[in-house]
Amino acid sequence: MPSATEWLAGLSPWPEEFGLERMHALLKRLGHPERAYPSIHVVGTNGKTSATRTIAALLRAEGLAVGAYTSPHVAGWHERLDADPETLERAVARVRSHAEDVGATQFEVLTAAALAEFAEEDVDAAVVEAGLGGRLDATNVLGARVVHLTNVALEHTDVLGETREQIAREKLAVAVPGSIVVLGEPEWAPLVPESEVRAGGSREAAEAFLG
Repeated sequence: MPSATEWLAGLSPWPEEFGLERMHALLKRLGHPERAYPSIHVVGTNGKTSATRTIAALLRAEGLAVGAYTSPHVAGWHERLDADPETLERAVARVRSHAEDVGATQFEVLTAAALAEFAEEDVDAAVVEAGLGGRLDATNVLGARVVHLTNVALEHTDVLGETREQIAREKLAVAVPGSIVVLGEPEWAPLVPESEVRAGGSREAAEAFLG
């Protein structure tokens, strides 16, 4: 039987159809680990990984236990969970049978594994980088306290839209009413009428979370 990471590597990275049904079903089977801690959701075109890691570092400097989830990786899958290979193996193994039952994609498995591992570690906060877009991305299950949009450029126009505004709407769809949205580009403020909007970057996002 292949190891958890060997199994993971063999999964399709793309769904036949984008949507959150599989992700919601998987997290339900796992007892909704994403509800065990508050989170910061990082969306945007460029700089998401750097922002995620910087925010996590700033929160850790304040004494918080923080989980960080990024993509893609360079040297190994474990980089996505900011963990060692053994932790990644354990995290994927934890969700594997449930993921197989719902037909989860590679990215959905990784996202669920990260969220469940953070709950297992009893973190004070999770900083989560979106994969593709936001509205239909597997990470859009957080109901995050803070959303940080780094910037918006034309990308994946076949999925996200043909204009920067359409793409920005897709990315900012992760913001729930009452959240704080920190914008690297203030021009997108009109797209988040039910949230508090602030201008800034990683430091401002961390400060928004800390209150």
